Amino acid sequence: MELMSTRFEDMRRKLEMTHETLAHTKVRIESHELLKSKVQKLKSLANSLSEKQRQRLLPSESENKVLKEYVKPTTGRPLRAWRKCWSLMGNLQQ
Repeated sequence: MELMSTRFEDMRRKLEMTHETLAHTKVRIESHELLKSKVQKLKSLANSLSEKQRQRLLPSESENKVLKEYVKPTTGRPLRAWRKCWSLMGNLQQ
Protein backbone atom coordinates (compact mmCIF):
# COMPACT_ATOMS: atom_id res chain seq x y z
CA MET A 1 0.00 0.00 0.00
CA GLU A 2 2.77 2.39 0.94
CA LEU A 3 4.60 1.56 -2.29
CA MET A 4 1.53 2.51 -4.31
CA SER A 5 1.17 5.82 -2.49
CA THR A 6 4.83 6.73 -3.14
CA ARG A 7 4.38 5.76 -6.79
CA PHE A 8 1.29 7.90 -6.96
CA GLU A 9 3.16 10.85 -5.40
CA ASP A 10 6.03 10.40 -7.87
CA MET A 11 3.62 10.34 -10.79
CA ARG A 12 1.81 13.40 -9.44
CA ARG A 13 5.13 15.30 -9.13
CA LYS A 14 6.12 14.30 -12.67
CA LEU A 15 2.76 15.48 -13.95
CA GLU A 16 3.16 18.83 -12.16
CA MET A 17 6.65 19.22 -13.61
CA THR A 18 5.28 18.44 -17.07
CA HIS A 19 2.59 21.10 -16.64
CA GLU A 20 5.22 23.63 -15.55
CA THR A 21 7.45 22.72 -18.48
CA LEU A 22 4.55 23.05 -20.91
CA ALA A 23 3.58 26.43 -19.46
CA HIS A 24 7.19 27.62 -19.73
CA THR A 25 7.42 26.35 -23.31
CA LYS A 26 4.17 28.09 -24.21
CA VAL A 27 5.51 31.39 -22.83
CA ARG A 28 8.74 30.95 -24.79
CA ILE A 29 6.81 30.22 -28.00
CA GLU A 30 4.60 33.28 -27.47
CA SER A 31 7.66 35.48 -26.84
CA HIS A 32 9.33 34.06 -29.93
CA GLU A 33 6.25 34.81 -32.03
CA LEU A 34 6.10 38.34 -30.63
CA LEU A 35 9.78 38.85 -31.38
CA LYS A 36 9.32 37.51 -34.91
CA SER A 37 6.50 39.97 -35.55
CA LYS A 38 8.58 42.87 -34.22
CA VAL A 39 11.53 41.86 -36.42
CA GLN A 40 9.23 41.65 -39.43
CA LYS A 41 7.87 45.11 -38.67
CA LEU A 42 11.40 46.52 -38.35
CA LYS A 43 12.40 44.88 -41.64
CA SER A 44 9.46 46.46 -43.42
CA LEU A 45 10.34 49.84 -41.89
CA ALA A 46 13.97 49.43 -42.97
CA ASN A 47 12.89 48.56 -46.51
CA SER A 48 10.84 51.74 -46.68
CA LEU A 49 13.85 53.94 -45.84
CA SER A 50 15.91 55.60 -48.54
CA GLU A 51 19.60 54.68 -48.92
CA LYS A 52 20.71 58.01 -47.43
CA GLN A 53 18.52 57.48 -44.35
CA ARG A 54 19.91 53.97 -43.92
CA GLN A 55 23.51 55.18 -43.99
CA ARG A 56 22.71 57.78 -41.35
CA LEU A 57 21.25 55.15 -39.03
CA LEU A 58 24.09 52.65 -39.37
CA PRO A 59 26.84 52.83 -36.73
CA SER A 60 30.35 53.80 -37.78
CA GLU A 61 32.98 51.07 -38.17
CA SER A 62 34.48 51.61 -34.69
CA GLU A 63 31.05 51.75 -33.05
CA ASN A 64 30.06 48.60 -34.93
CA LYS A 65 33.13 46.75 -33.64
CA VAL A 66 32.34 47.67 -30.03
CA LEU A 67 28.68 46.75 -30.41
CA LYS A 68 29.56 43.39 -31.96
CA GLU A 69 31.93 42.70 -29.07
CA TYR A 70 29.11 43.47 -26.64
CA VAL A 71 26.49 41.38 -28.43
CA LYS A 72 28.74 38.39 -29.09
CA PRO A 73 31.90 38.72 -26.99
CA THR A 74 34.89 36.86 -28.35
CA THR A 75 36.66 37.03 -25.01
CA GLY A 76 35.61 35.45 -21.78
CA ARG A 77 34.97 38.87 -20.33
CA PRO A 78 31.66 40.32 -21.56
CA LEU A 79 31.86 42.90 -18.77
CA ARG A 80 34.80 44.53 -20.55
CA ALA A 81 32.74 44.81 -23.74
CA TRP A 82 29.86 46.24 -21.69
CA ARG A 83 32.15 48.94 -20.26
CA LYS A 84 33.48 49.76 -23.74
CA CYS A 85 29.94 50.04 -25.03
CA TRP A 86 28.90 52.39 -22.22
CA SER A 87 32.04 54.52 -22.59
CA LEU A 88 31.33 54.79 -26.31
CA MET A 89 27.72 55.75 -25.61
CA GLY A 90 28.93 58.39 -23.14
CA ASN A 91 31.30 59.80 -25.76
CA LEU A 92 28.52 59.94 -28.33
CA GLN A 93 26.19 61.87 -26.04
CA GLN A 94 28.74 64.62 -25.32
